[in-house]
Amino acid sequence: MNNETIGKNYTSQRAHVKIAMDAGNLELAIQKYIEVKDKYLISNSGQISLRRKPKQKQPLAKITTPSEIEPKPTKKDKAKVDYNNAEKRMNRLFVGQDFDGDFHPVKKALLLPSEDLDGIIQFFEMGIFDKNTQLICIEREKKKFNQWQGRGFGIKLREAQKRQGKHSIADAVAIDYRELTRIHGEIGEPNKDGEWQVDLADIDEIDFVWLDFMGTLKPQYIKWIEEVLRDKTQKNATVNITVMSRAVGGYAPTVKIAEEKRNMIDKMVSEGLIEDELLESIMENETDEKSFEMFRTDNVLIANALKFDDQASNGFWVRRSQDVSLNADVLGETDVTTYTGSKLEMATHKFCRAYEVGGEGAMKPMGKLLNIDECVKLMIEADENLDPNNPKHIAFCKLMITQAQRQACGGDIEALREFDAVKVGK
Repeated sequence: MNNETIGKNYTSQRAHVKIAMDAGNLELAIQKYIEVKDKYLISNSGQISLRRKPKQKQPLAKITTPSEIEPKPTKKDKAKVDYNNAEKRMNRLFVGQDFDGDFHPVKKALLLPSEDLDGIIQFFEMGIFDKNTQLICIEREKKKFNQWQGRGFGIKLREAQKRQGKHSIADAVAIDYRELTRIHGEIGEPNKDGEWQVDLADIDEIDFVWLDFMGTLKPQYIKWIEEVLRDKTQKNATVNITVMSRAVGGYAPTVKIAEEKRNMIDKMVSEGLIEDELLESIMENETDEKSFEMFRTDNVLIANALKFDDQASNGFWVRRSQDVSLNADVLGETDVTTYTGSKLEMATHKFCRAYEVGGEGAMKPMGKLLNIDECVKLMIEADENLDPNNPKHIAFCKLMITQAQRQACGGDIEALREFDAVKVGK
């Protein structure tokens, strides 16, 4: 994070001290002053920097060998894979939620289906898919892709229905009798001519995405999200990405990828693209050389890849913690869920595409209107130290709310950045 941003954040938090003093609440002023002193360091020359918290010693993670990660597949092993276990079904409930936490039918769904198509049947069961949903399915293995040809996909769906005892889902059966969009290729990999294998040509207005990768989030996946997927979505789309939640110490490929992603984070920091709260969470939890926990880093990188160049026209992407009514932590369970699918811990990241509506300071992610003025009113009512008639107090509340919104979406809401920290206290 650059010095200018740190200085502005410091100024805004010092402003809270002044507000408390103006209100005559010395106890609160002292409390806020201590909080600021605990977070920032000021050199003799006046340079402001973040005071890093001491790293807590984490228990050493089990060193996993490559053979444990990707054992040589056999027919017997494949028969044991349960794509419909309780953990996976619970994860699909998270995937299916929209910004409001509800389940609604989608029109166009982009998927990396499991081999047995169990997830697709569950989405029909949940009402996420219906007879009008266009399924766009990607498969990198030629043998599996060939099994989808003709009525092969429908046959596999009926087998999944039989396993789950869901014989009455007529909409799923109907998939067998209409055109399915099948794509053969690997996400993030180019053809010999340099073009993406999966370019989603002639496909637009996707409103539901679940990319369930089997391994770690690779830099080429991030680049593909930015260059291909982002512009293929419509304005109320939901994107879910499932990847390993941690790199595996002792297994060189995932360690190398983790280092590459940390370099990407360093570049974002140098450009001032990561808020304090997100950066501190990464530094405090994802720098251990043994565990290589990575889901916070992955989430920030996905958010940055989804970010539109022209947000005024295309909108912006938010996490569900953006909804102030949830009182949820950024990168908490509303934004990321972790589970153990078979052997490895996986993490699913959820983002919702939002767009501005109406007047100043308003935005509408997935139909829910978050109004700055209403938030300020609630904030002042909840804090007896804030005066609704004091312009400085109102400005401070707006600043805190817009900062929280930017943090919730990885710094993507530049359109709401109308109150600068320098304005507070003038």
